[in-house]
Parts: sequence; C-alpha cells; structure tokens
Amino acid sequence: MLALPRNTAFVVVMPDAMAQDLWGALATRMGPLRLQVLAASSLVLRPPLLSALYAHGTFKQPRPGRATSSWLSHAAAELDSSVAAVVRTPFDVDLPGLLDAWKGPSTFGRRRPGDLRSVAPAAHRCHSVLHTPDNAEQAAKDVVALLGEETLEEVVSSDAPERCRFDRLRRLRMPSELRAAPHPYDVVIRCLVRAAAVLAYDHATVPSREWTEFADLTERVRDELGVVPPGSVADAWWSAASMLAVRLPSPPRPAPGPPRGRAGALPELHGVLRRLLAPERYDAVTGLAVESAFHTHDLFLNPWERHTLRIALSFPVG
Repeated sequence: MLALPRNTAFVVVMPDAMAQDLWGALATRMGPLRLQVLAASSLVLRPPLLSALYAHGTFKQPRPGRATSSWLSHAAAELDSSVAAVVRTPFDVDLPGLLDAWKGPSTFGRRRPGDLRSVAPAAHRCHSVLHTPDNAEQAAKDVVALLGEETLEEVVSSDAPERCRFDRLRRLRMPSELRAAPHPYDVVIRCLVRAAAVLAYDHATVPSREWTEFADLTERVRDELGVVPPGSVADAWWSAASMLAVRLPSPPRPAPGPPRGRAGALPELHGVLRRLLAPERYDAVTGLAVESAFHTHDLFLNPWERHTLRIALSFPVG
C-alpha cells in the first residue's frame, strides 16, 4: 500500500467536537502548522465505517474495559457527523507523529494543558474530539477505509492541490445555538454554505477555484445578513439570493477514475443550491428536498435544525 508523505496526515474531527462546536479551539491549536486540506468528506460514522476506521489500531483489541469503550464510542458516533480530511504542512515534520502526540490521551485525568483533546473535558475513555492514526502506515489504511484507494493515490503526490485551509472545514458542519440566530433565514444560509463547501472541498470532485470562491462568498453573505435590521431581513435575503443565483457555478466535475464517495449524487446537491437560491418559490417540498440531499451526503441536521429549516422554507419570500 502507498504511504503518505512525512508531512501529510489523516485526521477525523469527531461528532462530539461538532456537538460542542470545538472548531475554533482546534484551528487555533493547529494554526502554526498551516495545514492545507488535500481531500475531505463529511461522514456519519455508522457502525461499519467506525469499525473500519479503528480496525488497524487498538480500538478493537481485546483489553479490559475495551468493550465498554467500544460501546460508548459507537454511541458518541451517533451524536453528529464527522469531517475526515487529509492535511499537509509545508514544514518538514513527521505530521502523523506530531498530531498523535498533540492529541493527548482519551482518559481525562491524563491530559495535559495544550492537548487537542483537552478542549473537551466531558469526553473520557472513548473516542473523542479528534482521531489521528498512530503512524503513516495506519494513516494510509484509514484514508482507504474512509475515502478510498483513488483518493490515497491522489494525495500521496507532492503536486496534490490544496482544496482549502483547515479552518475552512468548519463549513461542512456549522454547529451553533440556533436560539442565537440573528434571523429566521440563518439556518437556510448555513445549509447553503455547507452544500457549497461539499462541492468545493469534497474528495469526489475536481478542485475548482470557482467553487472555492463561491463557498467564500456564501459565508460573507451570511455575515452581512447577520446585522440587517429585522424588518429588512426578508428583502435583504431575496436580494442576496438573487445575486448568488447568478454567481452559482456549474456542477463540479467528478474526480477522475472510478466514482468516489457520493459522486453520483453531486447533481442532486447542486439542485438543492438552486432551490435554496429561489426564495420566491419556497414551499413545504423545498425543505424535504434539502433534508433528503443532506442525508445522502452525510450533512447532519439535528432535530431543531430540521424543524427551523422547514419553517423557513415553507413560505415564499418576496
């Protein structure tokens, strides 16, 4: 099997990090490494996938207490989605070894200040916050298990293009307290940002500058609408959606070779973007179409997000 270069690693940001919105803390800690994302995917770690992820390490080995840890880890995997990514640093360091050391132990009492897992004290003796393989060999096996052999062949090249910075992966899962949302359409725009991020960053697509720029634009629109007075929000969203609809790129090209991940469903996700950008045609079916496409692409929506999304999309705007 191919091996990842010394300065390249595989990471999985785990569901409990999503549920607690630990993106900022993780990005700050890993910021000095200037991580470039070479491949990424939003995944729900269902039992077969979770077992494959840990099949090469100690997770499944028969040790005292492992049965309980395994059960707790499978339960934690159902809390939310995960984001898997192959990352590269421009520095000449053993990146898999470094991240494994920075990660720290899963046991709370053994953690040290600065450990990546120290940002989540509730996690204890089960998988938590961040998965990093123990070494480059295990990293390659995990890439194949979650992203496929074709993706491994692509990222081992020194010419593998950067898709985004590590902190941009937050766009694939934008957890937040919706009670603090500035207006009713914030959940709609967050879904728009997430769908655009899949089409820009997912390993099943050919990297595209157009989609990267569109993902950036959608988040800027979200920030701008966050300060619009309540009485003007509907008109502002209609205007912004019209602008974004004009700027919407064509569907991204699938990555070469055999289809990867959910490449066959990319047109459906592109169609959802078009529906989200036509607020004058919102109806009850719009919300169901978004939920279906998000489920297909493992873009997790919790019950409150689904409920507020249905409310926002059930009535036309403008």
